[in-house]
Amino acid sequence: MQKGEEAFLLTWSILMTQSVSRLPSRERASMKLVFGTWLFTSLILTIVYRSNLKAMIIIPKETRPFDTLEELIQFPISLGILKYTTLHDIIDSAEANSTLGRLKEKLLLFPAAQQARHVQDVFRGKFVGMGSMKTITGIINGHYSKTGSCGLYMMSRGFLGPNSLCFAFPKGSHLKPPVDKVIQGLSAGGIIQHLMNGVLTNASHCTKATVYTASSLTTRTLKIYNFYGIFSLFCAVLALPVREGSTSRGTLQRCYASDPRYHHATSRILEADMAGMGLLLSQTRNQVLSLSEPLMIDETNTAYPPPLPSSDITGFVKTYTPLVGVVASGNGSSVGAVGNLSAA
Repeated sequence: MQKGEEAFLLTWSILMTQSVSRLPSRERASMKLVFGTWLFTSLILTIVYRSNLKAMIIIPKETRPFDTLEELIQFPISLGILKYTTLHDIIDSAEANSTLGRLKEKLLLFPAAQQARHVQDVFRGKFVGMGSMKTITGIINGHYSKTGSCGLYMMSRGFLGPNSLCFAFPKGSHLKPPVDKVIQGLSAGGIIQHLMNGVLTNASHCTKATVYTASSLTTRTLKIYNFYGIFSLFCAVLALPVREGSTSRGTLQRCYASDPRYHHATSRILEADMAGMGLLLSQTRNQVLSLSEPLMIDETNTAYPPPLPSSDITGFVKTYTPLVGVVASGNGSSVGAVGNLSAA
């Protein structure tokens, strides 16, 4: 298999979280660095891609005109609330440059006697309604029980926070401590939440987790240039192993052999002083050395069979012909290095 094919299969297998049949050489530290970096990068890419894809499939996505008070201020629609309520008082007393203060220009006030009509107008889309979360949840629950559809949606987050728990009492009221004690006991025991869930069973369908997208944001299909970054990273990782393989040609690889006949044959070849000859040698599983026919390597790095120096070496080569692995050298000096590494 060619270097490019090996690099491609190795890179693609890691990206697809499949097993690989070939690992980088033990002696090539740079290869192990590239291999480990790509392993870590592939892990991040696959986790992010799968997580986003799972979220897009499982969690429903809908487009809303607004989901915050800031977006409500910019959206061209009125805000309807009941007169002389706590909400009316908070908005009316807010500073003009605050978020709640800027809602004054959008207010439509209705008397408490027209509350039912006010709710119906909200369903018709004439204006936006505002109230406590539990009140809105009760309205949605009743509408879904009758029609089987939600009809309304709530902002994903409230804007007054826990202040609504103190609306029933004036500041410093002597009734607040005993009532708080009762409410805290019911809440700690889960009784309040249990009663609310039993009454508002149908509202959970309309208040479940949803991905919200503002209507002002425009979406489009992905183009090929959106993936240039990933493609560049992918091509770079493919090119690095190929480059590593091409620059390592002609270099000496470490060889281990225990057969004493290997040392004898190596010394005889070195005595023949065959400059420029490369050796192909290896060791079998049963610790029997195998030596193939010597090859000459010219200036263009092309190997061709040379004339053998002596009959003794010829007989040795013919006797040990099976080749299991490959060790190559590039010039005359590296032939001597083979002999030096044999005892390592």
